[in-house]
Amino acid sequence: MVHETHGSLLATPGETGRAPLSIRPARASDAERIAGLSGELGYAVSAADVPTRLALLSRAAHVVLVAELGREIVGWIEVGATPALVEAPMARILGLVVTLEHRGRGVGRALVAAAEAWAASKGYSKLGVTSNVVRDEAHRFYENLGFVRRKTQHVFERTIDRPTTAEAHDVVCCRTRRASIDDVSRLVALNAHVQSLHVAAHPELFAEHSDGACVQEAFAAMVSDPAAVWRIAESDEAIGYVYALLKDRPATWMRPELRVCTIQHVVVHPGYRRRGVARRLVGDVIAEAREWGFARFEIDHWSFNHEARRCFEELGFQVFNERMALCVPVGS
Repeated sequence: MVHETHGSLLATPGETGRAPLSIRPARASDAERIAGLSGELGYAVSAADVPTRLALLSRAAHVVLVAELGREIVGWIEVGATPALVEAPMARILGLVVTLEHRGRGVGRALVAAAEAWAASKGYSKLGVTSNVVRDEAHRFYENLGFVRRKTQHVFERTIDRPTTAEAHDVVCCRTRRASIDDVSRLVALNAHVQSLHVAAHPELFAEHSDGACVQEAFAAMVSDPAAVWRIAESDEAIGYVYALLKDRPATWMRPELRVCTIQHVVVHPGYRRRGVARRLVGDVIAEAREWGFARFEIDHWSFNHEARRCFEELGFQVFNERMALCVPVGS
């Protein structure tokens, strides 16, 4: 029998053969012992991670309870609510560990009873648990407590690729707007980041922005083109831009008339890449072009720029044409 007293759940001395067993919510200071007990069951948990995880659980519909004999923690249980569309709300035991020397002495039973009391206090009428098929002792334990085996299932998992440091930032909050002639200096400064990549990869094809006036003049002409769509992304500063051309391709003997929005540049400041800026810029251009009746969007990239290719593929673009070059020495 489990009683609640002064914030703790107490088991009668007879259940353990020793001093009364107290059950209370876990604290950050219990991290070392919780991690050690988890290891006994084969679940490697770093003690350094435990306080953070407990704090996260405290903000969700979860609780971790520890069983204490004297000042020694001899077990813990995690119980949480898992509402789902296809079944009635239910609380579930998500983890239960009792140290080896105290198993069979009522500690696990007291922890489950405490979990049931917590679930009832939250309004749940059912308590469930999932147990590995190889843990026969655990199966008998739960069946002896009145749990009924409802189904056997396979549990699948896959590893999620961890982002690099540059990718790990949160999505940046930015706004986009139509770029104007007043933005030329900002556009040129942003373009310099991409131009330097091109120069490094193909110095025979690209030049650095050495003549600033010439670059400014070229961008001013492109921004003023009535067939062009320019959008600039801003946070506290200009962090990216997109440049596209709207073209009506006339019919020829080999192809029909076609309206195409060709995205010429997608540029994001290095400090803001992989944070949703390119997606926002391209999405806004597509939305604007569709209002003009354009349904086909094309984009290209240099083959060395793997990051650009990955970005465009994530945006839904697919390869439909490839361009190749052959360089032969003159006079050979």
